[in-house]
Amino acid sequence: MDSDVQAEEYQAPLDEVPEVDIPMNEKQANTAYRKGLRYFKDNNYPCAYAHWKAAHRWFSRKQTAKQMTSALMSNMGMALGNMHDYARALICFENALLDMDQDRDPDAYATIVNNIGGTHLKLGNMREAEEYHKRAYELHLSQGADKSAL
Repeated sequence: MDSDVQAEEYQAPLDEVPEVDIPMNEKQANTAYRKGLRYFKDNNYPCAYAHWKAAHRWFSRKQTAKQMTSALMSNMGMALGNMHDYARALICFENALLDMDQDRDPDAYATIVNNIGGTHLKLGNMREAEEYHKRAYELHLSQGADKSAL
């Protein structure tokens, strides 16, 4: 199959994103998360987004699951970005950053900051993109990353 045709196959508008039942327990929430990962790997971004959104609804009720809700928000941002819904992707990334504990997972924090920069770039917000990319670069360097690898 032609790669352009394959990419168009999954460019569903958000009103075509399937509804997924909200998980009733942690096991179901984790299953929804894993299904989202499989759908994302298969480039089926609407289904990935739907499953991560369902898992996020369950985990967001648990105060001890902030890292998981942050990861899910970031994943939803990735899915939305791949569906070219950059405005909503930006909101997801920004919310993920709010839930993220920079000291607990500095690499993930820097990655989300970088994703915000990339999303601003897609939206044409060059100044904001540059600021976030510079901040992500500095965060990676502060963790001991090799400059040549960045």
